[in-house]
Amino acid sequence: MSVAGCLWALLLGVPASALAQHVEDGASTAKVRLGPLGLTPRISIRNFGVDSNVLRSTDAARKDFTATFEPRLDSWLRIGNARFAATSAAEWSYFGRVTSERSVGRSHSAMGEWRMSRLTPFGGLSFARTERSASLELDARVPQTTSSQKGGVTLVIGPTLAFDVEGSRGTFELERVTPEGSQIAEALNRQTTSGMLTARYEVTPLTTLVIRTGLQRDRFDLTPLRNSNSVTVMPGLEFKPFALISGSAFVGFRRFRTLDAQVPDYAGMTAAVNLSYIAREMTRFSIGARRDIEYSFELTQPYYLATGADFSVVQMLGPGWDVVGRVAANRLSYRGLDGVVGAEGRRDRTRSWGLGAGRHLSSGVRVGFDLDYMRRVSGVDGRGFHGYRFGGSVTYGS
Repeated sequence: MSVAGCLWALLLGVPASALAQHVEDGASTAKVRLGPLGLTPRISIRNFGVDSNVLRSTDAARKDFTATFEPRLDSWLRIGNARFAATSAAEWSYFGRVTSERSVGRSHSAMGEWRMSRLTPFGGLSFARTERSASLELDARVPQTTSSQKGGVTLVIGPTLAFDVEGSRGTFELERVTPEGSQIAEALNRQTTSGMLTARYEVTPLTTLVIRTGLQRDRFDLTPLRNSNSVTVMPGLEFKPFALISGSAFVGFRRFRTLDAQVPDYAGMTAAVNLSYIAREMTRFSIGARRDIEYSFELTQPYYLATGADFSVVQMLGPGWDVVGRVAANRLSYRGLDGVVGAEGRRDRTRSWGLGAGRHLSSGVRVGFDLDYMRRVSGVDGRGFHGYRFGGSVTYGS
């Protein structure tokens, strides 16, 4: 046998390491199994109740009855060494009196990989057409379309070390349904191309050390002064779902370089933390933190540094009952165009808290009741608001 043939036999010989897997093998635990195909339907009714400030207005709050209905189907397919996973979902948002806010959205995503001993090629794509808030600063519900494609390969060096090489391309488009929507679309519509190299080292069976190094290229057809290139280095840890602490924690550095001299550069810390801890199998604590660059729809303030944190507690109360508490805060520090008076120094803040309770039924249905309060403080007239949402939810399969 030739050297190439021996190498190919080695690559195909044994199942891939867990470090090389990008597609969850969920067919065996799916609710519906049809040979190699697994299907899990999920249905939820959320925000079923009253919103005191539907339009997120500063001084003319409108109260309305709202409800969101979301059916979803998760599917998995296993054929030899190939694994495929896909999700399709719809979202119907209903408003009783403010009929202009009613919408129907849809989203689809698919991922596939071919598992070999040392080499695992993978690829995926996604598409979403929704009508919701597009970012932390944009409170209005705006029709938007996002799509992305990615592909790459994982190389396993040994039982504890693997490398991912990945490339992706995505588009973000807001519709110009109103004059204000046209301004927002002009500021935010863009194409993003990125590449990433990821090293994974399995410290223990439950903990993996990860170092991500990425390049990103953002291009705006309508506002080219916003064009930028970024370099990010993000070391961190990933914890398996059944570890004492689960989730991931990444803290790193981002160099954000703009292509127009009017727009200031940024170089500094970036973070993405999402961790959970379960105490005595009855209490779940979750904490999140994030810090990164986000593009702004303000024409004289092209981007802001978003820094935020959230914390939640879920307490089980006997068989089938739970109570939930949550708080979150974000700070938006804007960067203005050089030479524009008043463009620098803006700081917006958002605060929210919520309480809830739920009952888990034997059929897999959870019936919940929630109260949430939101507040945004801004030095710009018309950007601040506050309001509460009061209502229930019914979920199946989540």
